[in-house]
Amino acid sequence: MCFICSVRPRSKSRNQTSLLNPPQVDNMHRVVITGMGSLSALGTTAQSCFDNLIAGHSGIRPHPTHALPVPVGYVDFDAGAHFSKMQLLGLDRVSQLAIVAAEQAMQQAQAAEPALDRLQMGVFWGTGGGGCESTEHAYAKFFDAGGEQKKLLTVPAAMIHAAAAQVAMRFGIGGECQTYSTACSSAAVAIGEAFCRVQYGHWPMALAGGAEAPLLPGVMNSWMAMRVLCTDPQDAPGTGCRPFSADRCGFAMAEGAAAFVLEDLEHAQARGATILAEMLGYGVSNDAAHITKPDSQGQARAMQSALKSAKLAPHDIGYINAHGTATHAGDMAEVQSIEQVFGSGAGGIPVSATKSAHGHAMGASGALEWAVTIAALRRQVLPPHHPFHTRRRGCLHGLYSPHRATGTSPSMRHVQFICLWWQQCRADCAEVGVSMNASNENVWRLPMHDELVFDWSYEAQASSVQNLYAKSKHAQWDAAERINWQQDLDPENPFGYDDRLMPLSGTEAWAKASSKERANVRHQYQAYMVNQFLHGEQAALLAAARLVQVLPDVMGKQMAAQQVADEARHIEVFERLIREKIQIRYPADAGLKALIEEGLRDSRWDFVVLTTQVLIEGMALVSLQQLRDFSKHPLISTIGNYVMADEARHVAYGQHLLKDHLSQLSTYEKNERHDFLLEGIEKCKAGIMIPEVDGFYFSNEEKQSCMFFQEKVASKFKSRCLDLVSINN
Repeated sequence: MCFICSVRPRSKSRNQTSLLNPPQVDNMHRVVITGMGSLSALGTTAQSCFDNLIAGHSGIRPHPTHALPVPVGYVDFDAGAHFSKMQLLGLDRVSQLAIVAAEQAMQQAQAAEPALDRLQMGVFWGTGGGGCESTEHAYAKFFDAGGEQKKLLTVPAAMIHAAAAQVAMRFGIGGECQTYSTACSSAAVAIGEAFCRVQYGHWPMALAGGAEAPLLPGVMNSWMAMRVLCTDPQDAPGTGCRPFSADRCGFAMAEGAAAFVLEDLEHAQARGATILAEMLGYGVSNDAAHITKPDSQGQARAMQSALKSAKLAPHDIGYINAHGTATHAGDMAEVQSIEQVFGSGAGGIPVSATKSAHGHAMGASGALEWAVTIAALRRQVLPPHHPFHTRRRGCLHGLYSPHRATGTSPSMRHVQFICLWWQQCRADCAEVGVSMNASNENVWRLPMHDELVFDWSYEAQASSVQNLYAKSKHAQWDAAERINWQQDLDPENPFGYDDRLMPLSGTEAWAKASSKERANVRHQYQAYMVNQFLHGEQAALLAAARLVQVLPDVMGKQMAAQQVADEARHIEVFERLIREKIQIRYPADAGLKALIEEGLRDSRWDFVVLTTQVLIEGMALVSLQQLRDFSKHPLISTIGNYVMADEARHVAYGQHLLKDHLSQLSTYEKNERHDFLLEGIEKCKAGIMIPEVDGFYFSNEEKQSCMFFQEKVASKFKSRCLDLVSINN
C-alpha cells in the first residue's frame, strides 16, 4: 500500500497547471486534508509527536503497569480526562484512542460545527486487532472463574468495527462507516479508500485514520513467539528498534491513533477551511506470496500504482517515509522495492523510518506515519532516522540520521542540515560573543513551481512607475565606499539606545539586574533585531527575483530587477554589520519564517507582493525609521538612511502594482488577501518583540507590561500596511 501527498500552496489562476495543480479529469475531484489528529508514544497531539521526533526523543520504554517482556511504545494518555466512567465501560482502549485522535482532526477542520451536514460524510477506519484489551480481559476472567465470569459489553467493545462505529456515533457522521483490517497497512488502506470516495464525488468529506492498542501480556507473548520483536534489555530503552542497521533485531510494539479529515477542494474553499496538504495519489497491491514474509515485487507495484494515480514520475518524489520494521527480511525487501521503482535515483531521495521513535503501532502505523510526513512537509523539516548504527551492504543510501552522516550521497548532507538548522543556530547563540556558524550547509529549501511570463508588448507604463524606475537607477550606492566601516560599536549597547527603549525597561527584574546582565540583554536584543533585518532582506531578494519571472509587464520586470540589486546590497550591509560589529547570529523569528514560507510558496504574484513589498519591506521601513531616529551611533543611522531610501521605493512600487489589480478582484478574493495580510501583520509583529536569550528572563506579565515601544511600532506598521493596499474592513 502506498499513497502520495504534498503541501498545497494557494490555488493558481485557472490557466495554470503544475505538479501541485494538475489538470482536472472529468468527474474527478481534488482531495485536500483540512484536519489532523495524532496520539503516539511521542505525544498526544500531532504537534507534540513531531516536535519530540525531530528533537531526537524516543517513546520506547518499559510499560508502566503491565509486566511486558520488552520495551514498548505506549501512549501517556489519561482516558478519564476525555470520557466519563459510564462511557469507559463500553469503550476499549483502541476506541478511546480513536475518538480522541478523531476529535483533534475534526476540531482543526472545524468539521464538528453544527451547520456542517455530517450525514454527507463517511468514516473509513483501519485496525489490525480491534479491541484487544476487552478480549484479553474477558478471556482471563472467564478462565480464572472457571467459566462463570462474563461481561455484557465484551463483544461490542472488542469487535474489529467498534472504533469506527464509536467515532461515527461520537460526531453524528451518517454516511458510510467502513473498517479495514489488512494487518500493518490497515489505516493506510482506510485513508486511501477515503481518498477514492472523495475523489470520485461519493462524499464531499471523509474522516479517515486508524488505531491500535495491543500492549497486553497475551498479545505481546504471541508476538514474541514470532521472533520479530526487539529484545534489547529493559535497562536500555530508546535504543532497540533500529531499521536498516546491520545489527537490527526487530521492532518495538506500540499503540496509537491518527485521524484526518479529507475533503473535496472546492467544498473546503467554500467553507473557508484551512488546507494542510493535498493528497495526490493512492496505490495498493497484494504480495500474493506469503502471509508474513514480505515480497519486494508487491511493494514496488504499490508505489508504481501510487505514482500513476498522482500522475508523477519517480524523480518528482522528494522524501520517502519507509515502513522500516527493523526485521531482516522486511527491511531488505523494502530496499529492493525502492531501488526497483526509483532506479539509479534511489540514492538521492531522503528516506527515514520513524518506528524507531514511536514504535510499530501495527494497523495504525500508516496513519501515524502519514501525520509525521504531512507535518514534515508543512514545516520543511525531514523526520530523522534514529538510531542508526552500521550500514548493511546494499542498504539505502538516502537514509537520514540526524546525528551522523551515514553515507556519501549528496542528499545525506543536504537533508541533515535541513533538519538540524534551527537547533544548530540556537546552540550557537547560547552565549554572547560566540563564533558564528559559517557552514554553507545551513540552508532552507522551499520547493515551488512558477510559470515564466514573457511580455511581447513592451508597452509604456504609467509615468509614476517610470519615475520610480529612474530613481532606482540613479539611487544605486556602494556599501563599501559610502559607509565608514572603521567606526566601532559599543559592545554593551551597539545601537546606542536609551535604556527606556529596551523592551524590558521598567520591570522589577530589569531594576534588579546587574550591569553585566543589562549589557548582555542590550547586546542580544539588538543582535536579534539586526539578524531579522538580514533574513527579511534575503526573503525580499528571492521574492524580487520571482517577480522578474511572473509579473505580466516588462516595466514591472525591470523594476523588480532593480530591487534584486537593492536587496543584494542590503544583505551585504547587514551581513557585514553582524559579522564585523555585532558578532552574534540568530535564526529567523518563527513568525517571519512562517510568513516567508507561506508568502513565497504561493504561486500568485500578488501574494508575493503582499509578502515582500507590503509586509516585509513595510516592517523594515517602520523599524528602520525607529532605528535611525533613536540610535545615537552614526554608523547605524547611516545604514538606516541608505536602506530606508531603497525600501520606500519598493513599498511605493508594491502599492502601484496592487492598486489596479485589487480593484478587479471579487469580494471573496479581496477578503482572502485581507485575511492573509492581517495574519502576516501578526507574524511580523512578533519579530519586533523580545527574543528569548541567554537565561536572563522574566515572567509573561513582565514582558507584556514593557511592550509600549514595540507596540507603538507595530501599530504604525499595521496602519501603514492596510492603507497601502486599501482593503481595510
